[in-house]
Amino acid sequence: AMATTPSTRALCEATCVVDRAIASWRARDGAIDDAQRRASRACETLVAPFVEARATGEDASRDASEAQRAVKALEKHHARLRALADARVKLAQATYDAVDDHITRLDKDLAAFERERGSAHRAGERTKFDLALAGEHGFEALTNAPSASPGSALASPGNPNEPRYCVCRSVSDGKMIGCDNDDCAIEWFHFACVGLNPNAEVKGKWICPPCRRKKR
Repeated sequence: AMATTPSTRALCEATCVVDRAIASWRARDGAIDDAQRRASRACETLVAPFVEARATGEDASRDASEAQRAVKALEKHHARLRALADARVKLAQATYDAVDDHITRLDKDLAAFERERGSAHRAGERTKFDLALAGEHGFEALTNAPSASPGSALASPGNPNEPRYCVCRSVSDGKMIGCDNDDCAIEWFHFACVGLNPNAEVKGKWICPPCRRKKR
């Protein structure tokens, strides 16, 4: 399982808040859109008889009070449409402000997280976050990992500040395999060191040799 730190928890929380804010905006914006369509249809329904009567030359026979009622209803629907438009603008602004606040928080948490990672690397430790991103068993090295051919980790000591992995206690060689035992003390291994082909697909759970020996 991936290690959880206060900053990673904060990152997850901020991301969830942003997702919820956007989902809420979409739902409420959709409701406003539906209300606007209903009000527009009501206006069309009110106007349609007068348009038809005018087209057929029957508008003079229309009762004046009926026309007055239609005008008042149209004014009411127009006010409703205007209020809905204002609500949509306010909702968009509120959502923007909420997302902006949490993105600011996210930026701060990311900076804190990077500082934690930097401290761990300077101490010669590895973080599970670095290693567990790319899959259940293996991962492609991060951009700051040295690129080399299989087995080169054994030939070169690398940067003394780089985190150390595997039974050989060397730096990453660009592709690693992770032990599926949650209690594994080493966790990540060079393919060559555990006798695996780096190009072969590992199916199912893979337990490293040290953990297999412990279980015997």
